[in-house]
Order: sequence, then C-alpha cells, then structure tokens
Amino acid sequence: MRGSFLMTTRNPGKKEKKDTLVHYVVCRHENTTIGIVAEVMQTGAHPVLVVQSERKKVLIPYVDEYVVRVCHEEKRIITRNTEELETLV
Repeated sequence: MRGSFLMTTRNPGKKEKKDTLVHYVVCRHENTTIGIVAEVMQTGAHPVLVVQSERKKVLIPYVDEYVVRVCHEEKRIITRNTEELETLV
C-alpha cells in the first residue's frame, strides 16, 4: 500500500478536546461525586485530569482504566478504579 498510512489513537472513543472538560463534574461509577475538573495537564503519555475535591486535588489519568464515559450534555465524567488515586497526597 505504497503512499498510504494508518492513523490510530491510544484511546478510541475519547476524541473530544480535553480542554473542554474543565468545570465538568467527576463522579465514581456508582455516581458519588469526586470533584470538579480544575485543569487538564498534558503529559507525554496521556492527559491527566486535575480534579478539585472538597479537601484536595486528585490526579486522574485520562485513560480507559479510569475514565468510563464523558457526558457533554450533563458536563459529567464517569470514572472507575479511582479509590487509590484519591488517597494519594
């Protein structure tokens, strides 16, 4: 296939601009609120959501292991497996 190329993404289905996620509410999969996205840090590997909770900031990598779904209509991000991340200082 000379002259052709194949484009892939690390996280298919998560193609929205990450900067638009600021001020979104971040919830655990069981619908309890973690906090609000304060910023989106761009790293070499993947973006990281900086989530401001009531007491501290929680860093959540924007990858399939943690981000289940983004609902733009409700400005809500549903996550899973974040319990350990929430205990880090």
